[in-house]
Amino acid sequence: MTLLKQEEGFRSRAYWDESQWSIGYGSGTLLNGQRVKEGDTITQSDALILLERLINNEYGATVNRVITSNINRNQWNALTSLCYNIGVGGFSGSTVVRRVNANPNDFDGIADAFRMWKNSNGRVNPVLVSRREREIKVYMNSVSGSFFLP
Repeated sequence: MTLLKQEEGFRSRAYWDESQWSIGYGSGTLLNGQRVKEGDTITQSDALILLERLINNEYGATVNRVITSNINRNQWNALTSLCYNIGVGGFSGSTVVRRVNANPNDFDGIADAFRMWKNSNGRVNPVLVSRREREIKVYMNSVSGSFFLP
């Protein structure tokens, strides 16, 4: 959750994020399950509860479901961050998933697959380029159970 908090940042007021209203740590939904709309607000404590719920029930759960190889906690964190950012559909069918499942230690191939997810609205987005590099660093840090944050 630390990596996602760092990557997403906290915003207490709803903001337009590419194609939807988002709030808190980049969530498109509120604690009550309703879609975020303009003018909505959230406390940081509620945003943390929501982020944990989204990780446990959606994005981390997707990583657990589609990754069939053995990975360590850092690899799971990096993959969950990617899934959260690109969505369950994009992640589940991605080259990243195929490469991790084929060989979770194919660091060059997996890094290249992460780097494919750098575009926003059809253009290279420098924020996404930087985020992918940080996720790659976390993935490559193979100390089980630890966290590497730049």
